[in-house]
Amino acid sequence: MVKIGMICWKQGGGTNDYVLPTPVKPWKKDVEVVKKGKYTGKIPFEKALIAAMEHKYDDIEIMYLNKFDGEKMKQNDINFLVSLNLLAAWEKNDQEYNRVMKL
Repeated sequence: MVKIGMICWKQGGGTNDYVLPTPVKPWKKDVEVVKKGKYTGKIPFEKALIAAMEHKYDDIEIMYLNKFDGEKMKQNDINFLVSLNLLAAWEKNDQEYNRVMKL
């Protein structure tokens, strides 16, 4: 089992990146579509990405992280920065940037 950390602003929908729920992609069929607002009828990119990975691979476990939590990141074999990145830490302050950079 490969443990993967997905570091996102939220569990999907944290950015302005959305995709259409096309029936051609079977992994999109169970992902919740936005029901109201600017992105009605679309799927948050983060949720679509996770669904695609879980559809393709049986031997993965995905952990959502909405902040740079060093202890939780260490529990994973690999961590991906999806919508939360080093720039967010840099914008906060130098101390946070250096902490995250070491992670």
